[in-house]
Amino acid sequence: MDMTGGYAASVRQHAPQATIVIDNYHVVQLATKALDEVRREHWNELRRAARPLRKQFKHDRWALLKNPTI
Repeated sequence: MDMTGGYAASVRQHAPQATIVIDNYHVVQLATKALDEVRREHWNELRRAARPLRKQFKHDRWALLKNPTI
């Protein structure tokens, strides 16, 4: 189901025996947002550090986000 609180509350009220499962799209969306937040913090630290590290870090981000089956 969608992660909006109203859906879970309604399911708990009308179908308390149901197992609530969050769809993959929203799980991936949350993970991507968290990764991007950490990446930005680290990138800001690297901006003050050596340049070669910045270039490698930028390439590493795409390795984390791309589909490994492609």
